[in-house]
Amino acid sequence: MPVASDAPPDFGRSDVEAVVVTTASLPKPNAAELADTVAARWQAGPWPAEQVALSVFIGGDGTSVLTYAQWSSRGALEESLRDHGSVSWANAPGALLGEGADSGVRTTGPLPFGIYRTVRGTAVTEENPVPVSFPVAFFTMADEASAAAWVDGLLSAEEENEGDERAYPDAIAANFHVSLDGTQVLVLSEWLSAEAASQHIADVWDPILAHFGGDAGALYRHHTTLNALEKTAD
Repeated sequence: MPVASDAPPDFGRSDVEAVVVTTASLPKPNAAELADTVAARWQAGPWPAEQVALSVFIGGDGTSVLTYAQWSSRGALEESLRDHGSVSWANAPGALLGEGADSGVRTTGPLPFGIYRTVRGTAVTEENPVPVSFPVAFFTMADEASAAAWVDGLLSAEEENEGDERAYPDAIAANFHVSLDGTQVLVLSEWLSAEAASQHIADVWDPILAHFGGDAGALYRHHTTLNALEKTAD
């Protein structure tokens, strides 16, 4: 049985080749209830041998849930997603609640990603800072080359406007993911406070995205992380 933890995921795990992300938008602010249901379903197992962790996040307004599952094998993840009866589909938020016009639930995914680039802030000097706010944004792309070029261009524009030091108060890191088919970019950032994250988005990213297209998405908070027992027992 997976082990539950209050600690948010380690986005830079060396044993992770790919991740799969799902989101659910709800008609009422009952995201915590859904998050508990998702976590309980995953904790009951069994897990694929190649899945090492699953983290559940809740939107700041209580109307959205995001799951972030880390896999040690890209091939195993892709095989899982080809099977619509696999745990990746059966345990997704939409499958547990039912989505569609009647339920009011809207979902995306499961979508497989790999981390393309991570940039870190320099103002936070703690050795192991614990983020409490996670800005999340998705952007549609034409293909993998376009996605990589878009991320590189976005970060170059930020450096041109703000400098490359990235000494933003309370900023830990921004993790830029590209979907395995190249059609999506996911940006998932880590912050010590929601207030600082919101201010940074307004001051830095909203003007840049006005040129590049898209919006800065939404703020999430961590709900729980489940770690595969065989990966955590030493």
